[in-house]
Amino acid sequence: GGGLHKMVKAKKMKSKRVTTKQRAKVTKKVSRHHREARRTARKLKNKGVYAGNKRKEKDPLLQIPNSWGKEKEKMLQEAQNARAQALEERTAMREKAKRRKEWEKKNPEKLRLKRAREQARLADAEAAEKRAVKEAQSPA
Repeated sequence: GGGLHKMVKAKKMKSKRVTTKQRAKVTKKVSRHHREARRTARKLKNKGVYAGNKRKEKDPLLQIPNSWGKEKEKMLQEAQNARAQALEERTAMREKAKRRKEWEKKNPEKLRLKRAREQARLADAEAAEKRAVKEAQSPA
């Protein structure tokens, strides 16, 4: 039997036309994505993790002329010490944050009480401030 084979038609190219609604939807999604990316970049920048231009700024200390001699060495040494101290402070802060996180994980109940006390203290301070503003406004 030779009736099993049918002639295969070439598929037509699918049109690339898109409805205006779909185009608008895509542009909206793109703008939302860009907005979120900007927001996260801003948050990272506020934390001190800057992910923008990767070009490194020239260190002004490297631009000190060699003719300054001993003064240049002294300045470079001071800068090195300052950098080392800043690094130490950063690692100390990280360690402190790590220990705090561990403590919070171990003592959720104490943490809850601590936060409740803090909120109560803030509320008291706010109420006192409102009273002071009211007293200042009222004619005496």
